[in-house]
Amino acid sequence: RDAAHLRFFLRALFFSTSCKEKHMTWLLTMIKVFVPSGCEVDKIAKLLLLVTAPMKRSSKEGFLQLHDNIDAVPACIRVAKFRYEELSKVFMSLRRFKNSKKCSEPPSGRDFMVQILSSLFKEPEDWLPENKASLLLLCGLEVTKEYLKYLLNQALLLQDGNKFPKLGDLFLGLFTMQSRFQRKLDPIFTCMDEIAILLPLDKRQGFLNSVWDAMTNEYVEVLDEEADLDENSAEACLCKDSKAHLCTAMKSLAVRFIMKGYAADGGAAAADAAVSETKSSMGTAAADDNDDM
Repeated sequence: RDAAHLRFFLRALFFSTSCKEKHMTWLLTMIKVFVPSGCEVDKIAKLLLLVTAPMKRSSKEGFLQLHDNIDAVPACIRVAKFRYEELSKVFMSLRRFKNSKKCSEPPSGRDFMVQILSSLFKEPEDWLPENKASLLLLCGLEVTKEYLKYLLNQALLLQDGNKFPKLGDLFLGLFTMQSRFQRKLDPIFTCMDEIAILLPLDKRQGFLNSVWDAMTNEYVEVLDEEADLDENSAEACLCKDSKAHLCTAMKSLAVRFIMKGYAADGGAAAADAAVSETKSSMGTAAADDNDDM
């Protein structure tokens, strides 16, 4: 409840102006007051999250809706916007300023803003991949690609063989949330291709395996969870919804892998046949799921 009171105070003091031209001035003033050095990304992230966090509509005592970041996936774009639209707008405003010539004080630039994103995703604990993806998609593809490259660099620094679990998890979130937003998956495939190109040849297969493993592991977890639920319960309906979006993403990803693999070998006819077989088999699985609904 104390956090909610602080949120009301910050918004009344720094976000009450209706003049858009002054929003950035008040945002920078707020950061200067509470983070004088301007360099502590963890504190800046907490501040941005606190001032933009939505209130729980069902709560009469005024609690912030922060815990959903770590345990609840947005069902659709409307829910994602309710949680993250204001945060995305504030982040993008700060990013534009930090990348502009108007920003004379360090730190500035894209690296600093990506570090703020990374800190955001750990408040109050590590966010679910789908929630990270929701904020990134609302911020746009340019920010999404910057964060993916940041994760890639972190993975290469750790030199963990050919495993890229954080990248795999984030692509799981990006594919499923793009499907939940009822948008085409092509932009996410473009991101995946651009990340793969940045990797040494001997690590690209490991990266693609990490993406596929993240999606299949999530699918198995959803199936296991659904098996323990009453089929008429609200939780079971959520599981079926998750399965549908995962199937959509996995089918598209499987087709993509097949096309890329056969294209590399010059087997266009074989690729078409394999794609048709994959669509047919996964379509049958999806139909079986629908019969259960």
